[in-house]
Amino acid sequence: MRLLSVELFGAPNADTTYDSIFQFLTYTGLTGWVGFPLLLLRRVVKETYDRSLPRWVDGLLLLTPSLLMAAFIYTAVFGHLGPIILDGLLIPIVFYAACYVGAAAFLAFLSNIWKEAAADNFLSTWGRTGSLLMLTISIITALAVQGWLPLPGEIDASLSAWLIVGAQLLAIVPVTLTTLGTLRLGKVDDVLTRAFVYVLVLGTLFIAFIGGLGLIDIVVEATGASRGVVEGLYVVLLLILFERGARRLRLFASTFFSSDRNDVRLRLGRFQHALTEFVDTEALGNHAVVELGEAFKASSAVLFLPRPGDESRWVTARYNPEPPYFTEQVFKTVWPHFQKDPTIWAQNPELNKNSLPREISLLMQEHRSKLAIPIRREGQANGLLILGRKSTRRGAYNLEDLERLWAISGPLALAVDRLALIERERELAAENTRAKLEALRAQINPHFLFNALNTILALIAETPEQAERVVEDLASIFRRTLQIGSKAFVDLSDELALVERYLRIEKARFGDRLRTEIHIEPAVQSFPVPAFAIQTIVENAVKHGLEKKRNTGRLTITCKASDNGEVIVLVEDSGVGIPELFGKLEFTTKPGSFFGIGLGNVSARMERLYDRHDLLQMRSNAETGTVVKLILPPATVHS
Repeated sequence: MRLLSVELFGAPNADTTYDSIFQFLTYTGLTGWVGFPLLLLRRVVKETYDRSLPRWVDGLLLLTPSLLMAAFIYTAVFGHLGPIILDGLLIPIVFYAACYVGAAAFLAFLSNIWKEAAADNFLSTWGRTGSLLMLTISIITALAVQGWLPLPGEIDASLSAWLIVGAQLLAIVPVTLTTLGTLRLGKVDDVLTRAFVYVLVLGTLFIAFIGGLGLIDIVVEATGASRGVVEGLYVVLLLILFERGARRLRLFASTFFSSDRNDVRLRLGRFQHALTEFVDTEALGNHAVVELGEAFKASSAVLFLPRPGDESRWVTARYNPEPPYFTEQVFKTVWPHFQKDPTIWAQNPELNKNSLPREISLLMQEHRSKLAIPIRREGQANGLLILGRKSTRRGAYNLEDLERLWAISGPLALAVDRLALIERERELAAENTRAKLEALRAQINPHFLFNALNTILALIAETPEQAERVVEDLASIFRRTLQIGSKAFVDLSDELALVERYLRIEKARFGDRLRTEIHIEPAVQSFPVPAFAIQTIVENAVKHGLEKKRNTGRLTITCKASDNGEVIVLVEDSGVGIPELFGKLEFTTKPGSFFGIGLGNVSARMERLYDRHDLLQMRSNAETGTVVKLILPPATVHS
């Protein structure tokens, strides 16, 4: 601004408003010359040291600029500091600025050699070549202003002015480099697209205008029209072409520069659409971490999602894990801080929005974390996505990446909530099934006990000794029932032991009229069977088949394994049979009107436990009696 004002308005006269403004610009410029190199060197030292600076380092860096600022302020107020006037401070300030900028460049060069050049690091934006160039210019400037470097010819006013302008340009270099590095963190492709379009279109217009000036002369001579009118029409034509061309060229440029962005947008769109298809949190997590890791070109990624039904446990999904691994133990250390502040954390301070404590940030960095995006639900963190560095050379996360990750975290949180609701529905369905099973068993047990008590009452009057043995068997049945409790399944041998005690009670009542046989293969003794299922079928055979028969009846129970891994239980009685089944040669699998409480409950329990309708089958005729087949599959639904 000072150079421009001198060029346009000339040198200021003393004691004028123009002179006051000019002096203010001078003071402001010198203040920047003192302040900027200090801030630059402090930032570089801090990045190199990788932590807060010790006080003695800060004090050492502040010493020289503090003395210069004090001398500058005193001279500006009182006009001189001993023999030194304000112009006399120019050389010391330029020398100081060159030394501090050179020291910053030297440290940046060493940092790029010694340390891994992280893409989003402040120093990495300079690079080795840029750092060496800045260092060389700083050394030349420092030696030149002190007269220690021989220059061709005498230093006149013009050369001094160029040295000052060169020093100013030197100060602009790190600002420019850092600005370009910062642009990489923003939506730089939009900037590049707009700049490319306007530079190209305006350059084309400039060439067209210069080339068209010769054509204007020809048109004016040929038509005799006014030169001003022809020039005006030509300018209007160029503006129309500019408006049309810029729009189409910008569309082409945005496609050219933004092909990667479009790929990411399409991939995230497909991923978001697929979120509704998952019915398992682990499958969702594994798919999400791969899609997001590849979409944003992360070298590694890890995703933590709450396990449905138990939010104290976590589902962990990983993409290209790198040591040191971000384990669940490390996650549980940092998780409370993200619950407190559910915002994006970034290692780069220009992108960071989270106020993590310093020790937690260092822990994240130690485990190669560059970004941490909370999966938010209603303003609260419900999971955490952690991305490592970019896999592309010198790639860096930018503001657009953060916006997309933040946007995708919402649908991902909804998908987790949906899976939690599905899991809850499953639990409620299972609880409902268990409740119905318990209700069915509650109906079976009293039915059996009622018949047993009637048998005991009948025996007490006739044979008290037998009644006593029956009471012992009944007590044994009571104990066994209490031991089974609410279990859905028991071993087949235990169920048959219960059946034997029941049959002893019935034999005491029937005497020689009831004969029983039980056959069980040794290999199926521990096979699981629904509790009281066989006992209920046997009880039904005695009460409705054998009891109504006047002569001797036979009851046979056979348990054997089938070829497909199932166990077949056959309960055969020589009773009066079931008239509804007479004449049917095949086993029937449909419950009929002859099903009482006992058989109806067994059929319902088998269907609920195994989700099959053909596990209880019956066949009957008047001559041979009834055969009940109970099929036990190898796998169970409820344990």
